[in-house]
Amino acid sequence: MMSKQLVTSQLFSIIEQAIQEASSVYILASFAMESGVKLIKAPLHRKSQQGGIVKILVGDYLYITEPEALRQLHTLGPTVETRLWISSGKSFHPKAYLFHHPRKGGMVIVGSSNLSKSALRDGIEWNLAVHWAQEEMIFEEALDEFMTLFTEDNAVPLDEALIESYETKYGEFHQRNPQIRNVFSRDELEEQALASSFTYEINKNEEVLNESRAVYKEGQLSFDDVVIPTPKATTIDPRDAQLDAIERLTESINKQMNKALVIMATGLGKTYLAAFFAKRFFRRILFVAHREEILRQAKQSFEKILPERSHGFYYAKLKEKDADCVFASVTTLGLSHHIEKFNPSEFDLIIIDEFHHAAADSYQRILSYFQPQFLLGLTATPDRMDGKDIYELCGGNVVYEIKFFEAISKGWLAPFHYYGVYDDTDYSLVRWIGTRYDQEELLTAQMKSNLANNLFKSWEKHKQTRTIAFCSSVEQAQYLCHFFQQQGHSCINLHAKTHPQVRKNAVKQLEDGSLEVIFTVDLFNEGVDIPAVDTLLFARPTESLTVFTQQMGRGLRLSEKKSYCTIIDLIGNYRNVNKKFTIFRFDQDEVLDTWAELDPDKLQALALPLHCEIDFDLRAIDLLRELSVANRRKYQVISPNTDIQPDEAIESIGALKEKYHTYPGFSKTSGLSVKEEKVYSEKQAWFQTLEKTGMQKSYKMVLLLSILRRGPRRWLDMISPLDVAVDFHSYLTDDEVRKQIDFSDKTGKGLWDFNAYKTAQLIADNPMNALANTGKEYFRFEKGQFHIGLETQDEEENQIVYLWTYEIAEKRLNDYFANKQRKAKL
Repeated sequence: MMSKQLVTSQLFSIIEQAIQEASSVYILASFAMESGVKLIKAPLHRKSQQGGIVKILVGDYLYITEPEALRQLHTLGPTVETRLWISSGKSFHPKAYLFHHPRKGGMVIVGSSNLSKSALRDGIEWNLAVHWAQEEMIFEEALDEFMTLFTEDNAVPLDEALIESYETKYGEFHQRNPQIRNVFSRDELEEQALASSFTYEINKNEEVLNESRAVYKEGQLSFDDVVIPTPKATTIDPRDAQLDAIERLTESINKQMNKALVIMATGLGKTYLAAFFAKRFFRRILFVAHREEILRQAKQSFEKILPERSHGFYYAKLKEKDADCVFASVTTLGLSHHIEKFNPSEFDLIIIDEFHHAAADSYQRILSYFQPQFLLGLTATPDRMDGKDIYELCGGNVVYEIKFFEAISKGWLAPFHYYGVYDDTDYSLVRWIGTRYDQEELLTAQMKSNLANNLFKSWEKHKQTRTIAFCSSVEQAQYLCHFFQQQGHSCINLHAKTHPQVRKNAVKQLEDGSLEVIFTVDLFNEGVDIPAVDTLLFARPTESLTVFTQQMGRGLRLSEKKSYCTIIDLIGNYRNVNKKFTIFRFDQDEVLDTWAELDPDKLQALALPLHCEIDFDLRAIDLLRELSVANRRKYQVISPNTDIQPDEAIESIGALKEKYHTYPGFSKTSGLSVKEEKVYSEKQAWFQTLEKTGMQKSYKMVLLLSILRRGPRRWLDMISPLDVAVDFHSYLTDDEVRKQIDFSDKTGKGLWDFNAYKTAQLIADNPMNALANTGKEYFRFEKGQFHIGLETQDEEENQIVYLWTYEIAEKRLNDYFANKQRKAKL
C-alpha cells in the first residue's frame, strides 16, 4: 500500500487486511448499521480470538445507529470493548479506523465512511489512508484523541441494560419520524440528509436552550493572556498529614513491602507527599494520571521538591521518556506500542494518582507491565460505584488514612457551612441506566426556569465571593450560566473542550475576584487547586459518593481569602441521595447510617468540627423525613439478620453497611430487581453463613475465593485440595502484607517455597475440614473431594448468587487484613 492513499470505494478490503495484520484495532464511527457490523464482524472476532485489542466507539446521535448493530458489537469477543457515545443532541460526526502493529507500524483512515455495508463497499465515499511510517505524529495524535473520547464520561460501555434503553428510545424516535424509513434505505441513513427532514428535541424548553447556546461564547469575557512561568526551585518541607504519611510509608519500606495506598482528603498535599517520598528513597519516578492538568500540576510540584532532577511528560505530543521523573497520561502509556518502549523495571517508584481509577483496564495494563521497587497509590476516595476492589491492587496495605472531618478538626482544611436546598424535580420519572440517570431525560427534567430560579435565589442567599457550580451536563451548565448572566452576574461555563488558555484565564479571574462563578461538569473534580474558592453550588443529583467527595474537596483548601466554605446542595428524591451523607463523619468510630440517618434532625445533631454547620430549608427537611421513613420500611423488608427485630435492625444498619458495603442487600440502596429479591430471599441463609463464618485466619475465605475464580460455571463442582493449591498459595505469598500477616507461622514459613503436596495437605486440614465441620448445611468434604452443597435453578440465578458470594468473600478478606494491619500499628 502507498504511504498515502485516497480511497473512494471498497474500503472494506483495506480494512479487512489491516485488521488481519494489526495487533490493535480502534474504530470510531458516528453510526453503526447492522449491515456494516455483519460485514466487519468476522475479522474482528478472529482478531479477538487471537488476543488482539479491539476498541469501538459509535454514537447515538439522531438514533441512526441500529440496536441490533449494538447487540452484535457487544458479543464480538473477549478482547473487544465497545462503547456508545451519548451525544445528548450534540452532533457527533467522526469516522476513523486506526490499526497498529508493534513492528510494522500503523495506519489511520479518516473520511466519510460509517459502519454500514454501503459505506464500506459500494457507496461513494472519500477516505484518506495514511501509513505510520510517513506520518507518525498524525497517527499518534489520532490515537490519543481516540483514547480521550473513549475514556470520557459520554462514552458508556455497552451492556444489555444500555442496549435495551437505547432500543426503546430508538423505537420512540422513529415512531415520531416515520418518514425516515420511507425515504432512506437502512444502509444509507446519514445525518446530513436527516437534519433537514426533522427537528430533534432535547427537551421541552429547547427555545431557551438554543438561546443560551447562542449567547454563550467561551471568549465572551475579556481575558488577559496569562503566562505561566517555569517554577523556581524553593525550599518546601513536609507538613501536617504529609509527615505522618511519610513515616508510615517508611515503615513499609523497612518491612520490605512493595505497595501502599494513602487515602488523604483533598487539599492535604498528596502530590507533595509523593515527591517527598520519592526524594527520600528513589531515583527514577513514573507518575501516572488521566488528565493533563493533573500531570502539569504534579510536574510543577516535583520540580520544587526535586529541582536537581530532570522532569518530562509522556502524552499525546510530548514523549520525554528519558527524564528522571516522567509524568505520563494513562491513555497514552496504556497503549502497547508506547508502554513497550520502556523496560518493565525501568522505574524505581510508580505513583498512581487518583488511585480509585486504577481498576480500569488502561491502568491494569500499566500495573501488570511494570515491575517497580515500589507502587504508591494516592486517593481521597477509595470506593468505586462499580464495586471493583482497589485495595487488592495495593496488597491491602493502606498505610495512612485521613478524611475530611479529621483534617478540618486539626486545622488542615477549612470548615464548611452546608445548606441543603429543596429540589422539586421528580427524579422517579427519569430512567435509571446501570449506575447513572439517562442523560437526555435528566436534561429534560433540569432545563426548567423554576429550578434555575430556585438555584439562583439559594445561591444569592448563601454565597460568598468565588463559586464553582457543578452541573450534570454541558447543556445544563450553559443554560445556568446564561440564566445567572441575565441576572447581572459575571460567570462562565467551562468544559473539557474549552481551550486550555481560556480555562487558565477563568481560574485567574475567579481567584482575583473579577469572575463570580465557573459552571462546569467534572472538569475540576481532580487535580486542580483553586484555594480561594469559598462557595460550591451543586446543581446536580449526587450519583457517586466519589465524585461528590472530590467536588466538595475543591472548596476546603485553606486560603487567606476565606474563613470557611459555603456548600449549597440540591436535596431531591433522586437515587443515592443518602450516600452523600456518609461523608459527614467526625469521629471515625461514629457510623452514619445511610438509611435511617436521612432524618435531618439527626444529621444536624451530628458532632461537627469547630465552625462547621449543617442546615436544610424546611421543604428539604420534610423530604428527607419522608425518604427516611420509606427507607426504614425498605430495610425491614430486605434485612438479612432475621434474629434482629426491625427496630433494632434499623439502628444497627450503619454498622452492617460499614462492614459489608458490597453485600447485595446493602450495595443496592435503591432496591433489588424482582429476580434479585427472589434469589436474595431464597438464599438468605447461605449469605448469613458466609457472614458469620469465623476467621481466626483468612484460609476459609481464601479457599472460597480460589473456588470462585474457577468461574460461574464451575464454582459448584467438586474439587480436591490439589485443584486449588496453586491459587491458594499464590494469594497468600504473592503479596507481602498477606504473607507476613497470615502465612508466617511455622507451618506457613515452611510453605513459602511452593510444595503442591504439603499445600494441599494444609488446605485439607484447614480450611476444608474446618468448613465441613462448622457449616455442614453447605459444605461437604468426603473422600478427598470438597463440595459446596448449593443449588441454583437457572443460569441467571447462578450468576447472581456467584457474584454476591464473590463480593462477600473479597470484602471479608479485605476487612480481615485491614483490621490485622490496624491492630499491628497500635
